[in-house]
Amino acid sequence: MHEENVMSEFVLYADEAEHIAKILETKNKGTGVGKVKKMNIDNYAAGILPKLKLHKENVMEEFSLSADRAGHIAEILVMKDKSIFIGKVWRISFERYAKNIENKFDFTVITQDDQE
Repeated sequence: MHEENVMSEFVLYADEAEHIAKILETKNKGTGVGKVKKMNIDNYAAGILPKLKLHKENVMEEFSLSADRAGHIAEILVMKDKSIFIGKVWRISFERYAKNIENKFDFTVITQDDQE
């Protein structure tokens, strides 16, 4: 996808590692997705997040990451803090095991005060 692409919603769920095996072979930040308004990632799909390259001025309405097992986030757990760029976001949630990798994401939460 082109860096200037604008996506209203990016949803990915993978219950088995094999479902995302091909994208895991790509280099980190090697898959440009442009700007994304809402992103919802579940289970093994979490593994693709280091592979994605969001637009540097990305502003999301919502980012949600959920992982039911520790194995879903194992590769991200060993990454440097703030190594996965999200951008600015209005609402963000890390659920279940995903709470353990929140520090790996580079994001700024937007508040009402930021709009004034």
